[in-house]
Amino acid sequence: MGEMIEQKELIYKALKQAKVIIILDACRLDAMEKFFGFVKPVWSSGSETPQWLANTFKDKYDAVYFSANPFCSSIKNPYEWRGTDHFNKVIPVWDFGWRKVRDCYTVPPEEVFKAYEQANEPAPAILHLMQPHTPFAYSKKPLPIPISKSENVKPNDVERSKKLYPYWVEKYGAKAVRQAYYEQAEYVIKFVESHSPDEAIITADHGELLGERGMWGHPKLVCSVLRVVPWIDR
Repeated sequence: MGEMIEQKELIYKALKQAKVIIILDACRLDAMEKFFGFVKPVWSSGSETPQWLANTFKDKYDAVYFSANPFCSSIKNPYEWRGTDHFNKVIPVWDFGWRKVRDCYTVPPEEVFKAYEQANEPAPAILHLMQPHTPFAYSKKPLPIPISKSENVKPNDVERSKKLYPYWVEKYGAKAVRQAYYEQAEYVIKFVESHSPDEAIITADHGELLGERGMWGHPKLVCSVLRVVPWIDR
């Protein structure tokens, strides 16, 4: 792994070239390979979004960050990192693009692209989509996050889903849960492929464990499934 290309170095280069970078949250390398075939593997700086942000973006960048993920905002994340300290603007799509999709609460990918188009900001720009991260709203059989009627739904409730893999596995079976992940990944990859600006880069912040080592989701763990992510530069 030591000789693998560092993703953050490619990101810095792309920003200097005024490109649009699209981040697919929790997108495994093999999910991208299922769609594109061979994909360049690169080494991510984190196994979860707040860690990835803090380790990747340490300076000030002349770019606008459109985020469906609440860990990039004007508030410090668990790593004492704040998006507005590092980018010209942070557009909090997670704040105004939160929707109910087939009994799942999430930020649809079209909301991020709509925000980017309406902002009319020149590149470079980073578009951070929520999918294929849970909940699995776009799989053939959605796996919703159970929320009682008395609870108020908030954007960061999506983090609750990382703790629900055992619930889903018990209820639907491990095979069905893996299938739901890959179906959602296929959905968002196709969406991005058909809606992206020319020469946009597609990558991920981290991967996702789907039962490897008996674990699910993306814990704070250095392993290839979580840290080796796809890089597509068209």
